[in-house]
Amino acid sequence: MKKLFGIIVALIVLGAIFSGNDNAPKKQSVITSQSSSPVSRSVPVACDTSTAITGKKYNVLGSGINVRKGPGASYEKIINQKATSILKTTQYISIDDTTTVFEECTKDGWSWIRVIDPDWPQDSHRGWVESKFLDKGKDIGGDKYARKISSSAPSPYTKKGHPKTIADSHRGWVANKFLDKGQDIGGDKYARKISSSALSPYTKKGYPKTIAKYGSRLSEIESLRRKAAEMAVDSGKCDYVLMSELSDNKSSLNHLHFWVDCLNMQRIYLDEFQIKKGSRVLSEEEKSWDKTSARTACQQAIKDRALIPSEVEIHTILGTSFYKAPITHNVVLRMDFDAKNVFGTEIPYTATCHFKPGEVGTIDIQPRQ
Repeated sequence: MKKLFGIIVALIVLGAIFSGNDNAPKKQSVITSQSSSPVSRSVPVACDTSTAITGKKYNVLGSGINVRKGPGASYEKIINQKATSILKTTQYISIDDTTTVFEECTKDGWSWIRVIDPDWPQDSHRGWVESKFLDKGKDIGGDKYARKISSSAPSPYTKKGHPKTIADSHRGWVANKFLDKGQDIGGDKYARKISSSALSPYTKKGYPKTIAKYGSRLSEIESLRRKAAEMAVDSGKCDYVLMSELSDNKSSLNHLHFWVDCLNMQRIYLDEFQIKKGSRVLSEEEKSWDKTSARTACQQAIKDRALIPSEVEIHTILGTSFYKAPITHNVVLRMDFDAKNVFGTEIPYTATCHFKPGEVGTIDIQPRQ
């Protein structure tokens, strides 16, 4: 009888710990109950008469994109209460290019979204993000190739847009878009390796926030952008520079960071000190976590957080999934495991480990249904 009473008490305690606020947003990696369909049953309260209802599914561009309480950067980032409680530091909901979202509505360049793929954060990852981080080239619907092909890649040739290609394609004509007309390459050895648009200068009209924050170092920033692109080319790891930009997420006025994207799907990060020293260039792919290392680190993190590490049973075969995002090479590793509580009852959990290139991983643990 005492044993039965102990088990009942344990279940009540676990329910209190993991129930939390079911309506509260959670960090990207937190596992929650699944939704049976990505299509919204009703428009959320946030999508009022001041918004434009859309109802479309999109891929996400970039990583570390914070989800906010309202349509603007002045609104608070949504805190993941459960993850914060577990990790003892403030954790926020964010999305990246490993997720697909359903956009319910838009307002002033912001979108109210909810994650639909992967399915485990469907009921938690909801809120406002800047619309520019959604690949709005098309509503991806059920297209299995949508996460593999850029929305702009198959833009159709038209007589109006490409008259010479259509009319004279077999007599030496090509569409002007295939000629980099931003510059006469002359004797510049980098001109054939760096797009003329990659180093378009930051202007007050086009980049007001950047100018306001970094204006005192603007000329230096432009010089460092070019040098970063040249270093990427010289490294032999970047075949053709598409973009060379200041990283606002990582930079401060006293410590500038830059990223370079290449045609061969490589991304390179360099800070101002590495650029000035001419340091060795490493791509994000080179710095990224491989499957074996990520799995070992995630398993150790699980045991470090277990009440009885020796009693942890990790499902390393059927209960494990590994995903590495293209370009950013961020890794998401999910591992199912069972662990015993103080009463000796075995409880099923799922751990989600995130590994950014060259950085220590993070882990979220949630009860498994």
